[in-house]
Parts: sequence; C-alpha cells; structure tokens
Amino acid sequence: MTYQTPAPPVRSRSNGLILAAITLAACLSLPWILQILRWAPVEARSFGVTLGAFAVGLVLGHARVPRVIAWFLAVALGVELAVQISGQILPPFTLLAQETPAAARWVWQLLTERQLPASIPFSASWQHVASRATDWYARLYYWFADVTAGRGSEDTTILVAGVALATWLLVFHAAFEMFHSRRTMVALAPLGLAVVMNTSFAHMGMNAVYLFVGAALLALLWNSAARMEMLWERANVDFSPELRDDVLTVGVALSAVIFVIALIFPYVTFDRAVWFFWDNVSSRLEPFYHSLDEAFAGRNPIPTPTPVPVAALAPHELLGGQALSSQAVMLVDTSDPSPPTPEELMIDPAIAATRSYPRRYWRQRNYDIYTGSGWDLSERNVTSIQADRAWREVLQPHELVTQTYQLLAPQGALAFGVAEPISASVRYEIITRGDDDLVAFAVATDTYTVVSWLPDVTVAELRQAQAPYPEWVTDRYLPLPEIPERIGDLASQIVDEAEATTRYDQARAIEAYLRQYAYDLTLPPPPLDQDVVDYFLFDAQRGFCDYSATTMTVMLRTLGIAARYASGYHTGTFDHAIGAWVVQENDAHAWTEVYFPGYGWFTFEPTPTQPVFELPASRSGEIDYVPGQATSEDDSTVPTILFWAGGLVALVLFMVIWPPRWFVKRRPASDRVMRAYARVVRRARWLGLQPEPGQTPREYLATLAAAIDHRTQAGWSQDVQEISRLYQRARYSHHASTEEEGDRATAAWKRLGPRLLRLALKPTE
Repeated sequence: MTYQTPAPPVRSRSNGLILAAITLAACLSLPWILQILRWAPVEARSFGVTLGAFAVGLVLGHARVPRVIAWFLAVALGVELAVQISGQILPPFTLLAQETPAAARWVWQLLTERQLPASIPFSASWQHVASRATDWYARLYYWFADVTAGRGSEDTTILVAGVALATWLLVFHAAFEMFHSRRTMVALAPLGLAVVMNTSFAHMGMNAVYLFVGAALLALLWNSAARMEMLWERANVDFSPELRDDVLTVGVALSAVIFVIALIFPYVTFDRAVWFFWDNVSSRLEPFYHSLDEAFAGRNPIPTPTPVPVAALAPHELLGGQALSSQAVMLVDTSDPSPPTPEELMIDPAIAATRSYPRRYWRQRNYDIYTGSGWDLSERNVTSIQADRAWREVLQPHELVTQTYQLLAPQGALAFGVAEPISASVRYEIITRGDDDLVAFAVATDTYTVVSWLPDVTVAELRQAQAPYPEWVTDRYLPLPEIPERIGDLASQIVDEAEATTRYDQARAIEAYLRQYAYDLTLPPPPLDQDVVDYFLFDAQRGFCDYSATTMTVMLRTLGIAARYASGYHTGTFDHAIGAWVVQENDAHAWTEVYFPGYGWFTFEPTPTQPVFELPASRSGEIDYVPGQATSEDDSTVPTILFWAGGLVALVLFMVIWPPRWFVKRRPASDRVMRAYARVVRRARWLGLQPEPGQTPREYLATLAAAIDHRTQAGWSQDVQEISRLYQRARYSHHASTEEEGDRATAAWKRLGPRLLRLALKPTE
C-alpha cells in the first residue's frame, strides 16, 4: 500500500478580493459616522480620503514593503493630502492644462537651442501655489495665536487638516496590516476605537458601529480559516475546499448570536456602572471639552439633545428673566443666499457690504389677547392639510422662502416657519383664528420643509396702507384690558415728537424709542398688582425681548394700530460647513408684528440687541397691484366658454392619464418623477416652449420657469423648479428616488398641469 501526498487545495484569487471587500466595509464605517455626525467640515470628502488610503495600504501590504518605509510613504502622502484639502494649495487641473503647451515649448527650446529660456514654465501655477501656501500659513498662524491667547477661533483650517490626516492614517493602518501580516485585531482596533468614540460622543450613529463590528467579525473568521488551511497544508492534512465555507457559515451564526447578546447585556446588567463612570469621568473633562470648543468654534457643533419644555398653546406670563444655555436646538437650511465665509472676509473684508443675505426669524406662534400680565390666545380652529398642499391662496405680490428644519431638542408639537407659512413637506395641522388668520401649525416629525410667503412691498407702499382694518383685525388685534393711562399718553407723545402720521412711521417711532431701554435678563418679576408694560416703562426701565415686544404691541394698540406678539427664535449662527443656521437655546426671542391692510403682517424689532428689519424705500418700477385685488391668474379673467372647455379637456385627460389607483399598479418612485418631467415637457409644447437643441433638462426647466413667471406672475414656476430638482436627482444621482419624492413630483404635476392647460387655452393678448 502506497501513501499519496494529498494535493494542495486550489487557491482562488477571489479569496483576496473577498477579504479586501470586508476590510473596505469596515473602513467605510469611519467616513459614514463622520457623515452622520457632520461635526467636521471635511466629512463630505472623507469617503474619497478613505478610498485613497485603503488603496495605498492594500498595494503596500500586498507588496510586503517594510513597515518603516510604508509608514514613511503613508505619512508623507497623508500630510500632503491634509494640507491640500484644508488649503487647496495645488493648482487646478484646468490651469495646468492651459500652461502645458507653453511648458512643452520651453522644454523643446531648451533641448534644441542649448540655453535656458527667459520664461519660466508653469509660472501661473507656481504663483497659485505660492499664494495659497502663504494664505494657508497665515490662517494657521492666526489660529495658533488665538488659541494660545485663550481666544476662540472660527477658522477650521487646522480642524479640516487634522480630520483628513487622522482618517487617512487610520484607514491606511487597517488596510496595510490586514494584508501585510493578516493580524485582524491589530489592523482594525484603532479604526474601531475611532468609530466608537465618535458614536459615544454624539449618542448617534449606531448603524456605523454595527457595520464595523459585523465586518470585523467576518474578517476575523476569514483570516482564522485561512490560517488553519495554511497549517493543514504545511502538515499535509487532507481537507475539503468547502471547509472554509462551512466554518464561515457556523462562525457568522455564532458571531451574530454573540453580537446580539453583547448589545443587550450591558443595558441589563451594567447600566448603573456605566452611568457612574461617565458622571465621574466626564465632569473632570469639562474644562478640556470647553477649550476644544473654543479652539474649533468654526466646526459644526454637535448638539446633545436635552428636554426643553415648550407648551403647545398655553398662555404666556411675563416673569423675571433667566439665563439660557448655548445648547443647539435646531438646524435651519433656507433657500436664501448664505453669508460670506470667514475665508472670504479675510481675503476681502468689503464683501460683507456687497453680499446681502436676508435675516429671518423662525416664528412658532403668535398671541392676540393681552392680559396685563402676559398673553393668551382667543378661540382657535384646527384643520389637517395634506403634505405639499397650500392651506390658502396668496393674492398679493410676494416672494417664497423655503426652509428645512432639523430639530435637535424637543420643541413641542408646534412647527416653525418664516413669516406666513403656506405649505409643509409633511402632513400638517394649521391652527387659525377664523379662515386666514394663522396662529401656528403643527407637524409630527423632527425634520420637515416649510414654504413661506413674504409680501413684496416697499416703505412707500406701507406708508400709503391707511385703509380701514377688516373686522377680524379690529376684533382681535386692537382690544386692550384696563391699563394705566400714562402708557397711552407716552405713546401719543412719542409719535407727536417724531411727527409720525402714518401707521408705518408711528410703528417705527415706537420701535426706536423702546430700543433705548437697556437689555437685562436679570430683571425680577413685576409686582402682582401692576401692569407689566407699566412696570417696564416707568419702574424697571430695562428688560429683555418679552417685555420690549409686549410693550410695543400694547403701545401701538393704544394708537389704534393693529399689532400682535410673536415668539420663536431669531436667526442664529450660520455654519458654512453644513450650509445651515445653527439655532441655540439662547436664541429664543419675541418680537412685534404689525398689520398693514392689503399686505399682511410685518416684523418690528424693539429689542436693542437685535438689528431692525429694513425694507426698500421705493420701487424703480410701479406694479399693477391695488391692495385687496388679486394679482394671480384668476379663472374670472378667462372667457366662460374656454373655461368650461378647458375643464372638460382636463377631466378627460385626468380619466385617461390618471386612472384610479385601484385599477393600475402603483408605479415606482423614479418612474413617477420621470413621468412628471415628461408631462411638463409635453404640456409646455402647447405654449410654444419646447426644448432647444443642446439644452440640458436643468437649462430647459429654468427657461420654462422664467417664461411662466413672465406670463403669469402667479408663482407657478415653483412647481416647475420642484420637478426639476427631483428629476435631476432621479436621472443623474446614484441614489434611487424615495416614495416621498415620487409623491412630491406627482403632486407638483397635478397642480401645474391644469394651470398650463388653462394658460395654453387662454388667448394671447
């Protein structure tokens, strides 16, 4: 009997590819957690940094490059990449491409003529590098000077560079050690520590931890199986090639059980110990956390949600002041232009005067009944409105502002909105006094988008708004309880001395007078038997926004000017890293709103810590608008026969194109978005607005929106812009359209389609 040496198992190249895929999945958990937390301005580029570091580590690890040399190369590349990301020092590719022909001629001249040419190749690129490097060094120098002097700094240069370098080195270490020595724990432990620290710091992002832990377990099992195969191979032990699959199957099942137990067990047994540890350790690290916050004040602050009690629609009593924390309560992204960045201001300080960006107040509610000690609300109606549907029609000239709110701390059931919200991206409830008098609105989610309308008006037009108030205004926004006469006497004296005769000028006069009072959050509560406005004007003569807004509202009512008390938050601080306004708890604010017939409510700011709201003095061209008349395309302007014919055609098209949902299977979200775009293009051809050759969908829809606004001035282009955004995302993004986006595209077309039909059937003037 002869003994046969077992044949070595067939090794597949796919084994290395599978291990690379598992390791890459573990590495991607780090940029994912950075993307979730959004605490560093580099999070959007962290995926590219991760892929680059993984590729370098994979190549050097497979090539068995000595560890010292590999780390020297990795650190050099990481530092260069960090400096480039934070300072954009290297010249752009377009500049290099423009100078390449001249550089080639320079080399040819040098070789043929055997003398050094007078010109320098790539001179503009070198100037770019020198300028950017000098700017980067200056920013780094001033940041260090501010930090060492104990001052806060808004510059994020060092933060961006540090995060980019740390991400690069952690991912490189994981990839290099995994393929150089196949030591799973050594390779992934630093990366896992970074993921867990970021997650525990912000109390969010557990999905990234799950991804890392799952990938790490798979990598550990894979390497363990490979090591056993290697040992068996050396010992000439015969084994089946399918053994690794069996080991992996059993290992994954056992790892999943252990993983679930590990997630549950600490919460069951060690809850008190964990809280004891954090209570005792974290308190000692507060000075360190504070110094980091000051050094990197320009980062996106990570809010830790804490309960902020906000009553839904309860009376508001004016009591003594109290200090508010700097806890972030929400992020607001608007369609308005953003303020200039610190880098832009450093390069050109005059840009602040040339770039204008509107200042907004995030209003939550308004009050109409003054009680003498605070504010209360009259009888209200609650109506539920579908998502993306306007709750009323806006007739006067206006502009639309879109805001997206992300609540970071509890704010009650009431939502926020600029000026007069007209619709929301989710189903919402409006709370009104009467038909069109909005008090507040409510949503059931922490993230939502609001569309608000703001009257397009000038100071000259408001001065002419002297028409009598509607009955609902006089009934709700002029009554006062019994108050001391000297309040009204003082209001009359102020407007007389200012020679203010119009409602607008009188409101400005009262506003300017109250802004002379000192701002003080330590004001004690007023006496129980004294009117709070009387107490503020004649006794305390200091206070905070609640008192200033209340006093202005009451004084205007004594003059017969309709006014109300509004509350919410003022603008906050703009974070350029995330492109949104960060609103803190100490940004809570109250202000006065004054009603002008035919135009609506306007904000006035009697609190001295906030700047006043300015309106354009006049308009270059007159508008065809008379207060009380509609400016939008009204059905009454269309001949009756064409109106009914258009309605009949619309009904037929609805039955043909939009059959009942129970009759046709619901289309995928991406198909609904594409279908909405195709319908807009088809309907626009009736208006003679077909796409031009070479036009992109974005360019065509922008032209269509401008043409519709020119013909109607009715704000219909908002639906075109909505479909344009959704179509571009569905057509060119790698993300699939969500059901919500499909519904939004369908809803926009349902509003726009009939309007375009009526516009096509209307005779041209």
